[in-house]
Amino acid sequence: DAAWTAKARDLFATWNAALDGYQKSTNAPVPTYAQVVGVVNAKAGVRDYVITAAGGLPGELMKNWRVKSPNTGSIVWVPLLSFGTPSRIFSSISG
Repeated sequence: DAAWTAKARDLFATWNAALDGYQKSTNAPVPTYAQVVGVVNAKAGVRDYVITAAGGLPGELMKNWRVKSPNTGSIVWVPLLSFGTPSRIFSSISG
């Protein structure tokens, strides 16, 4: 439907304008997550990967990453429910 497509384009443009504001350079001594993600995103190629694990960065990446072409963005959330889980995952991958 043409109206839905037009609305989606408008919302996408609004979101990109917001990202431009969050990611613009400042004279602050420490950059924000949004600024760091913006720089990495600008330097990344279409087939590059970004992998993050914990803290605030996964959410910041989800909010601030701009895909470079269709079907190139993917976020996988893996809940780790016990301290033993990471070692079991590692051992099953490594051997």
